[in-house]
Amino acid sequence: MPQITLNIPSEKLELLKEVSEAMGLESAELNLISESPEWHQNVLNERMEKFQSGHSKLRIWEDFKKKIIDNR
Repeated sequence: MPQITLNIPSEKLELLKEVSEAMGLESAELNLISESPEWHQNVLNERMEKFQSGHSKLRIWEDFKKKIIDNR
């Protein structure tokens, strides 16, 4: 799927959400990234690459928390 990176002023964020919904984009398809330190952005990029390549999977926090509690 093609990706577009936009720098949006905070005050225009709600408008962008409305426009994206009008275009038929689901909110899950809209990734909002604020500025973060370079080291943190590198970690995020590595995690995203692992997820997209299938080497990592998304977990719901409640399920993960239950697994931790069950393994005590």
